Amino acid sequence: MRRLLTAICVVLLATACSTTLKTPAANQAKSGAAVLPIPMVFALPNYPLSVTDRATTDGLSFLANLNGRLAALPKTATAHSRAVQAGVLYQRFQALGALEDLDQAYEILNSLAADPAADSQALLLAATVASYLHEFDAAIRLLDRVDQLDHAGVDHAGVDHAGVDHAGVSAPLRLEIASARTMPPLAPPLALGARLNTGKEYRQLVQLANDCIDRGDLGCASNYFHDAQFVYTDVAPLPLAWLHTQQGITLLRFEQPELAIRFFRSALERLPGYALALEHLAQCLVRAKAYGEARKLYQQAIAQTQNPEAMAGLAILENQAGNKSQAKIWLTRAKTAYAERLRKFPAAYAPHAVKFYLLTGDLATAANLAETNLQRRTDASARITLASVRLAQSNPAAACELLAAVLASGRRPPELTALQLQLPQCVK
Repeated sequence: MRRLLTAICVVLLATACSTTLKTPAANQAKSGAAVLPIPMVFALPNYPLSVTDRATTDGLSFLANLNGRLAALPKTATAHSRAVQAGVLYQRFQALGALEDLDQAYEILNSLAADPAADSQALLLAATVASYLHEFDAAIRLLDRVDQLDHAGVDHAGVDHAGVDHAGVSAPLRLEIASARTMPPLAPPLALGARLNTGKEYRQLVQLANDCIDRGDLGCASNYFHDAQFVYTDVAPLPLAWLHTQQGITLLRFEQPELAIRFFRSALERLPGYALALEHLAQCLVRAKAYGEARKLYQQAIAQTQNPEAMAGLAILENQAGNKSQAKIWLTRAKTAYAERLRKFPAAYAPHAVKFYLLTGDLATAANLAETNLQRRTDASARITLASVRLAQSNPAAACELLAAVLASGRRPPELTALQLQLPQCVK
């Protein structure tokens, strides 16, 4: 049955490549630019796959299991139990977004990694969290230690790796870090029917989708996201909830908020309380002026996460709804929370905080953060972020220069296209 369903989807995708739906009239770009047509993949049945179409572990049971694993840890902590604790905390953070869980996992893993006898699993997890927080140099050093242990054939915990193929254990994370720091060449679109590496299909399809986004091709990206849901075979709900949320975020980036809503709702049905979907669904609902539901979602997200981005989102909502006093309260709270996160993890929060300080008119702080961010990473996102600041500072020449490097790389992400519309002098 699964093979038949996959075969049907491949045939439908072949049609989706050249057929489009009409774009809703409500979605006309404020800039007056032509709105991209909606790819036909969104007319396919069961996209996104519902919990009935593709069963995974019940979301509430999944979260209860994480809580149970933390509660069952031994009273007397060992290096192993602390690594397990950090891993579960980080997984719960990925689901519910509580910054307290992230901070605690980071502290535990830093402590474990300080021990020269740390095993490769703890070091790999520490590198993963460091990379997530954009501490790329630290992550690379940890991955170097992982590779040294694997090459030795036995780790410091006494676990024999003889006969086990560990080649490339650090390679996927190294590639992610390299992509985040630079602008590597884009991979060409995968020909329909091309073979993927067995066991790595999900990761490959997601990467191909991201490459399509960088090229500014919503249809190509969405076809890969659609395909990826069929190659996921595990029972954990988080990867599918994440995948559908990524499709929703992509639609939001391409100015299709109405269509994005169904993907965020699907993710929340599969994993209730999923923070990434909560915040983005609220953002879509604000654009649709559904302030009541959006307010509840933002309040839930703030209670779960204490994320300044959700606080800023609620401030925007209250301002648009005419509740100026509430907007001011949440703006102040967001500013305080951003300052705290920037103090703890400046590399990770700088690009997000730039948008906040642009919103509040603090161009000096926005420029400082954007410039520092570009020093840490020279990818397209960092250049576009600084270009938006230069435009706000009435320096279009500097903005054009930053965008030129992105254009030369062959990238056309939607944020760049939107910025170009405000900078006609960049086009020669």
